[in-house]
Amino acid sequence: PEAGYYIKTLAWLCPFMYLSITLGSVLHGLGKTTAAFIHNVIGTFIKLGFLWFIVPKIGITGYLWGLLISNLVVTALHAIYVSKYVEFAFSAVENIIKPTVWLLLSLFAGALVRYILGFASYHGKSYNIFTAIMSAIFVCIIFLYFATKKIKAMSQ
Repeated sequence: PEAGYYIKTLAWLCPFMYLSITLGSVLHGLGKTTAAFIHNVIGTFIKLGFLWFIVPKIGITGYLWGLLISNLVVTALHAIYVSKYVEFAFSAVENIIKPTVWLLLSLFAGALVRYILGFASYHGKSYNIFTAIMSAIFVCIIFLYFATKKIKAMSQ
């Protein structure tokens, strides 16, 4: 159970680490290495602060929270700085809501296939493989539907 808690905390960390690295690379590509350095130093000071003040009180959880907060801050600083030099559009509907709906549809499709086939008397390895294949086919059909709609919209 304790490892699960740490893994959940680290799971929140991964997207921000990815964004931070990507945005840092963009800053380096723009020749803004000083800004990237300053942002990373701020992140390092946050991590050191957590190590110094929080970790002795609450343990490794404090370190994980320090990593998370540090990466959030560095990512935000990088994004703010990059947005001054590079114009980019962010659509919450396209980048958050649609993928979330896609994920929920996929999960629903998998659960539905498993429920329908759950009445079968055999539940071995081949049953699991078959239900996974059926779920994948259903997800691909949904994906192709959305992809064809997008292609038609782009061609008009």
